[in-house]
Amino acid sequence: MRPVVDIISDVITAMKPDIRGFSTAVGGATVTVGAIDASVINLLYVGERMKLTYSGGYVYGVIASIGVDSFVVTLETSQTGSPSAIEVVLNYEYGNYEIVVARFNEMSQNPTYKHEMFPAIVLFQPFEETVENDGDNRLVTLNLVILTDSSQDYSYADRYTYNFKVRLYPLEDLFVSRLKATDEFTVDFTAGYTRTDLPGKLLDKREPLFNDFIDCIEWKNLKLKIYNVC
Repeated sequence: MRPVVDIISDVITAMKPDIRGFSTAVGGATVTVGAIDASVINLLYVGERMKLTYSGGYVYGVIASIGVDSFVVTLETSQTGSPSAIEVVLNYEYGNYEIVVARFNEMSQNPTYKHEMFPAIVLFQPFEETVENDGDNRLVTLNLVILTDSSQDYSYADRYTYNFKVRLYPLEDLFVSRLKATDEFTVDFTAGYTRTDLPGKLLDKREPLFNDFIDCIEWKNLKLKIYNVC
């Protein structure tokens, strides 16, 4: 029996295409990545955060535009030369509220990981699993959040302009498409689930989980039926 946390991990991994065999044209603060297969292009979106490997280390940026077989990345710092590897940045965490908060706090203090904290999908525990058919199938109801870093100086309008419309909604759509594409389980979207835009803070019943540097979409009561998981 595979843990649900691993099954969701596979879904998120499927959201990050393997970018290989690319060509690049470097323009200082931008990199044009060409010769990209359509199956990869279809998993990318404008505003997506990218990690590029250079001889001197890692440089981060966001996708500024996407073409038929290419995309352009705007870099945080200008570079010369071409990257040797390009990856999608998408963090996955799971656990209860306290564990998740501790994990993000730990990452924020680590120079290696702080640039890869966001965007993130967080699966909250605990959740119950209803076992049926002598253990062949399981029914689970999940709560999770899709989140990105933000600015405490943003107005609500700014948060929608720069985060929800550009980052969170496309990431949410991609997550839904990967959930539907798997053969290991089915998502009962007909049963409905609750989604909430949360500009600024994700609240639990006691206190804010994250501060004003976060914008997120919260999902509650997402129902999955998992088949014959070994």
